[in-house]
Amino acid sequence: MRDQLNRLCTLIAPLFLLAGCASGPEVRDGNIAIARGFLDDVLAGRQEAAKAVLAEDFEFTFMGHSEISRSYDRDAYFDEWLPVVFTLLPNGITLDVRDIVADEAGVVLTVRGDAAGVNGEYDNDYAMVFRIRDGRIISFEEFCSDLLVETRLFERELVEIE
Repeated sequence: MRDQLNRLCTLIAPLFLLAGCASGPEVRDGNIAIARGFLDDVLAGRQEAAKAVLAEDFEFTFMGHSEISRSYDRDAYFDEWLPVVFTLLPNGITLDVRDIVADEAGVVLTVRGDAAGVNGEYDNDYAMVFRIRDGRIISFEEFCSDLLVETRLFERELVEIE
């Protein structure tokens, strides 16, 4: 019985090794490439390429309490969200990735944005959280200063509350 168990372990061990490789650094690095490539494609106006890496049930959420903070499905991301962003940032935005945290489940990018908004300089900092399954982005959450969004993009003024 002991010999049979040893032979079985000898046969199974390589399978565990292969499974570990399939969920290791290669997947993590692939997820990073997917997230960064998606952002590059979106900013360059390559919508079809950007759509190609999204799951059918993709959901984007712009976090916070601004006028545009809510969740968008795959179609609404391209048909509603991006037109608003490109209207508010008519000269586009440059994103400088500062840090990356990634694993087999997804990627978090910390990003510094540089843009001119419709109401002046708009340099926001972001945390962008991508969840990825089977090589497709299933969700994307964008965190930033919604106060800056409201004052620089929607021309809202801060008022003192008595």
